[in-house]
Amino acid sequence: GKVTLVKVENGVATISSELKTTNKQTGESKPMNLKFTSHVDTATSKLNKVDGKVTDLPANEQGMQIDSVTILMERVAK
Repeated sequence: GKVTLVKVENGVATISSELKTTNKQTGESKPMNLKFTSHVDTATSKLNKVDGKVTDLPANEQGMQIDSVTILMERVAK
C-alpha cells in the first residue's frame, strides 16, 4: 500500500492511506481496497479523526453484495 503525509497544519498531520488487503472471504485474486484520510495530533501522536471508504468487499454469507462501506471515526475528549 501507500501512505502519504499530505500536510501538517496547526499541530495536526493529515495522512492519506491507500491499501489492498485479502482475507479468507476475498481469496488472493481480488483484494479489498481501503482509502483513508487520518488526522493526527502531532504533539500527542493521538488519532483525532479517520474517514475513508472500503470497496471491492466480498459477498457476505447470505450472498448479499455490498458495493462499498464508508467509515468515519472521531476521538471525543471528555
